[in-house]
Order: sequence, then structure tokens, then C-alpha cells
Amino acid sequence: EDGPEDGQDERAAEREYTLRIGAATDDGAFASFGDDDVVFVVTTAVADALGASLVGRGLMSSELDLLAGITVERDGAVVALTKADDGWHTEDGGTPDVERTRELADRVAVIRATRVVGYGPAARALAGAAAPRVRVTVTRTASAPAPARYTIAIGPEDISEAPQDPDSADEAPAAPSVYVWREDLDATFLVPAAAVEAFLTYSP
Repeated sequence: EDGPEDGQDERAAEREYTLRIGAATDDGAFASFGDDDVVFVVTTAVADALGASLVGRGLMSSELDLLAGITVERDGAVVALTKADDGWHTEDGGTPDVERTRELADRVAVIRATRVVGYGPAARALAGAAAPRVRVTVTRTASAPAPARYTIAIGPEDISEAPQDPDSADEAPAAPSVYVWREDLDATFLVPAAAVEAFLTYSP
């Protein structure tokens, strides 16, 4: 079987290309490789896929059967909940409101971002990281994947996509979204406000 000659790097044939995506067209978007003068068109599906963030939008959720505890910090107050075989309990051994606690756990299980706002300090500053409205720490069971614990922070509402004229019949008000991030990750997300309402209002 033919193979590389002595001393020849097996990866010598590999090359690195930079694909540049330009303005949109009716069929997709203009594109080119690196500094090549040749311009071609990629399909809309390709342009959208390459422009999308690769970070998962469901990284803040945990399945219900993997939850071991939830701690909610809001306005200086801390509510710590742990899950046992007979249900959820407060830190002092009491039994929290069943319906409100079920809703809280359900929201942890399904929270999903609609999009990624950005990465790094600039995106986090935009999201109000200096003073989050609520911090929700999720503790997972020993059988859950890492991390065993992570904290979701809830920032202010995003008003950047609000219509200029809310009374206009041609432009309905957009559903509100809020900035949300996981403190151990670099990404900042937008999440529908309704999806985090239980975090903002929870009381045991």
C-alpha cells in the first residue's frame, strides 16, 4: 500500500482556508476563499449555519431527575432547597409550597435561550452582570454530567429590539426577553421573560 515517503509529513497535503461570507443575495450570500478574487454564492442554509453561534442554547437546563438542589438569591435573601425521596425541603427542614417549587424546578429543566448575545466582558457588561436581579444555583446528583453545580444569573430586560412605535398597527410589540448567563461560561444569552418568571417571583 502506498504511503508517505520517508520524512514526509502525513499532513503535508492538508491546507487551511478562510471562507468569507459577504452580502446576501436572493439565493444565499456572496462568498470567497481568503484573498482569492473569485466570488461565488453559497446557499442561505450554508450562510445561516456558518453565522450561527456554536454554543448550545440549552446549557442552563438540567433534567428533573438530575436535580439535587436549587438555591435562589434575590434582593439579599437566600432560599436553599434540597430534594429528597419525599420531595423538596427548605434548609431548615420545612416543606416549601408544592406548586411554586414544582414550577421552579420545571423551569430549571426546560430553560432555553433564543439566541446568543455575545461572549466575554463586553457582552456580560451589556447584560448587567454587575448587579443581576436573581442568581439561581443548580446542584445536580452524582450521576449527572459535570459540572455538579452551576449558577444562572438573570439580568435586565432587553429593549434593543422593541418597536420604535408600540402603537403602530403595522408593528406588534415584541415579546420581552431578558439577559441570562451561566457564571462558569463565557457566553451571554437572551431568554424569553416568561421562562424566568418563576426565578424572579419564587417564594417557598
